[in-house]
Amino acid sequence: MTAILVTGATGKQGGSLIRSLVNRKAPFEILAVTRNSQSSSAQRLTQLSPNIKLVEGNLDDPAGIFRNAQKVTNAPVWGVFSVQVAIGNASLEETQGKALVDEALKQNVKFFIYSSVDRGGEARSPQNPTNIPHFINKHNIEQHLMEKSKNTGMQWFILRPTAFFDNLVPGFFGKVFASSYKSVLKDKPLQLVATSDIGFFGAEGFLHPEKYAGRGLSLAGDELNYDQFAKAFQKKTGQSLPTTFGFLASIILASMKDFGYMFKWFHDEGYKADISELKKIKPDLEDFETWLEKESEITGHNIVIAAMWQAGNAIAATVLTQMRTTFRNVRFGLLVGICGGIPAVTEDGMIRLGDVVVSKPAGLYSGVIQYDRGKAAGIFVRTGALAPHHQSSFWLRKPLAFSVRDQEMIHCWKIFGALTLVYLGCAAIDPQRITVHRGTIAAGELLLKDGMKRDILGQEYGVLSFEMGAAGALSDFPCLTWTTATHIRMTSGMVSPRLLRLPMQKDRLT
Repeated sequence: MTAILVTGATGKQGGSLIRSLVNRKAPFEILAVTRNSQSSSAQRLTQLSPNIKLVEGNLDDPAGIFRNAQKVTNAPVWGVFSVQVAIGNASLEETQGKALVDEALKQNVKFFIYSSVDRGGEARSPQNPTNIPHFINKHNIEQHLMEKSKNTGMQWFILRPTAFFDNLVPGFFGKVFASSYKSVLKDKPLQLVATSDIGFFGAEGFLHPEKYAGRGLSLAGDELNYDQFAKAFQKKTGQSLPTTFGFLASIILASMKDFGYMFKWFHDEGYKADISELKKIKPDLEDFETWLEKESEITGHNIVIAAMWQAGNAIAATVLTQMRTTFRNVRFGLLVGICGGIPAVTEDGMIRLGDVVVSKPAGLYSGVIQYDRGKAAGIFVRTGALAPHHQSSFWLRKPLAFSVRDQEMIHCWKIFGALTLVYLGCAAIDPQRITVHRGTIAAGELLLKDGMKRDILGQEYGVLSFEMGAAGALSDFPCLTWTTATHIRMTSGMVSPRLLRLPMQKDRLT
């Protein structure tokens, strides 16, 4: 297996390339370059595939990056993906980009992909540096790559994305971008692209080098003037596009040379990617509305609901994998299912038919165990561990109450450690008979109908209920799991929306 070295691995473009390669089962070892291999973003990358190896390094020292790469793999580095920070890195971008090209040539790299910027379409971009400082840097890196790789064994492919949908971020910068769009471009359209699509075309290059070698490809997924942009945002979110004061945006445009020159160029010349041709390669190229629906962080928490067509850990894992491939910002899951309870006594009383069991970390277990996975050597020994609860499930504190429909009421306590449903009440149900128990849930492929076996496992692992699905979901994804023998529609229908409206700290729900 050959290796691909990906710079900017924890950033938007590098991360999107890695996810695209993983989703397409690319036959490469992926060397993800990061300044800190212990960071949470770097560690999340390793959970995507066993083929991903973290390489600590700094773009100021490309030789050091390759030395560190050799420490984590014996595979030759066949390909390199190069991307540098642009705005705010003017003095280093060109130096870093050229140095990485030179080192790749020394290391006998065979295929080099550089993420640059469109400067007027595929025909015009190579001869048009523009007057925008970071566009000039990228133009010079492109020229260096093309010149230095002549008569060598290294081929190249240049990606030239347009403006990023991802510039529309929560907070001040997103408001400045939208306000500048409105005040400078007026009725002129602007081409934009999703960084996930940049990752797709990067993966295309590595998977089909014979098709893309020696080419530059301008990338865009939509072309909108400001009014169209704002209407699409309103349509998808039900909110007005966030902007700031026009005079404030004008001050920033005047004081930040890169930013001001760029928006003037948007108005005077503009991007010229061929969107129709790109859709022939990728029919599901994301337009603005699709990006808002699938990837945007500015629209608040989006909820994805998926149902399994049958029970089983493998089915749960398949559904979750497909969901995460489509909705890439998913961070946290709620798994709701029907269970078989153990007639045991907990701190909340006897478990009865109709009660609810919510997963809660206890002792050595994360809240869910896969009881039928292990090895048999005379006796059965359970092996393996499941993902821990998401941090948000430990951030639940003071009580709150809310009404659902006419006479139905559910009380939900924020308790440190797990979500607890205190009671579920309506005209047809005696709230005194509904109890929520917190503890370990056992998940497996076996449909357990042996009461003696059930009780033995309950005593051995301290489990409160058995179900079929949670182990598949929790194999690499943090979930909060709750199960019940009855009333599952009321439990999931009333509790899930309320939990997902709780504020989360740093991670976002999708």
